[in-house]
Amino acid sequence: MQVIRVTVVISWKNPYNIAHGTWLESEVSTSSTWKELTAVKNVFLSLINFLSGKNVKWFTDNQNVVSIVSKGSTKSVLQKLALDIFSTCIKHNVNIDMVWIPSTENERADYLSRIIDSDDWAISEFVFQIVESLWGPHEVDWFASDDNFKLHVFYSRFWNVNSSGVDAFTVDWRGINGLFVPPVSLIPRVLMYMRQCKAVGTLILPYWPSASFWPMLCPFGDGFISENYFRNLEQHLQQKGIIKVFLRWKKWAILNGIENCDILPAKAFHVAIYLASLTQSSNTVSPVVQAFYSLKWIHSLIGSLCSPTDSSLVINVLEGAKRSLATPTNKKEPISVELLHKMYDAMFSFGNLYNQRIICACFTAFAVFLRVSEMLNIRRSDIVILECYMSILIQHSKTDVYRDGNSVLIARTHSNKCPVKKHGIIFAVG
Repeated sequence: MQVIRVTVVISWKNPYNIAHGTWLESEVSTSSTWKELTAVKNVFLSLINFLSGKNVKWFTDNQNVVSIVSKGSTKSVLQKLALDIFSTCIKHNVNIDMVWIPSTENERADYLSRIIDSDDWAISEFVFQIVESLWGPHEVDWFASDDNFKLHVFYSRFWNVNSSGVDAFTVDWRGINGLFVPPVSLIPRVLMYMRQCKAVGTLILPYWPSASFWPMLCPFGDGFISENYFRNLEQHLQQKGIIKVFLRWKKWAILNGIENCDILPAKAFHVAIYLASLTQSSNTVSPVVQAFYSLKWIHSLIGSLCSPTDSSLVINVLEGAKRSLATPTNKKEPISVELLHKMYDAMFSFGNLYNQRIICACFTAFAVFLRVSEMLNIRRSDIVILECYMSILIQHSKTDVYRDGNSVLIARTHSNKCPVKKHGIIFAVG
């Protein structure tokens, strides 16, 4: 993800009154005015506890921002941002005075905006759900940001819009089941502070036996989950197709405005609607069944005590889908003499040798109970026609019931539909 950092310093005296954020890749190509206005809005939301009821003088090196915040803009996107800033100021009794200054006089914020947090990293949602199921529920994400937080309560390095505080080391960790995904450079400090506070939580760090923190954490090199555990588990889920089916549910939920917190664990009502939509758009019941059992497995994996698949509403929707999408069973009817007569009357023609060959094959197979595989293996040299009967040599037969060795006999009846007579006609023409 490509990011551009925007930093605003509110007070030079207090180093914690700093808001620092990043642009998403989709926001990189937007105008500098939009970015500056968005920074103003986000900083107000991040530091509203400090700014509420105060007069704020805002220094910026963008002249358009000074004009737009004061008078508005003819562009709807920029006007909306200006109104959001105005509404925030009214709501929290903030008087803002925008002042333009040259970039050379804005060195403090410019310096902080160039800070690159090379230690910033995060775990995936998949890993988090497994950790949550094993050692959760966790209460606080102690080292996070707006870009990677996993819990609603989190602490960040700088103030973010959603952060609960900055500098987790200023808080007592005692009695809180915390999630620790610290920067690598802070791991030794985190371990010492955890011991000092007698903290309880889940610490996630790189598998790095040669690192300086390793002897502090694991003197004998044991006590860790196997490094192949998550990899093997994810491969198992991929093979079963569970992840693919779950991502299909997640995409549907996002498109229909369901909040992230209700995607996993999911609510029974939402899952019932999802299964109903699959029922309407599918030709078979397979997608509905896959979705049901995929969600059931995922919820059991994360240790959810209330899986939506246990709801009677969801179960009834599944059973309804099975009934409505069930395909009727078409039983194969045995070949009867009447069917053979109808086929003969419809297909027989003196000049059509192709149809006569098909009729001959069907009548022969019916007369001596031949399988398709046995019929296809019969050669011309296997058939011997005599005056009263015809003999067919069967090279390979699954069963030999009602047969004399490996040959079968068909009596001559002298009727128009006699297999012996039909073979004689075909051999004479051929």
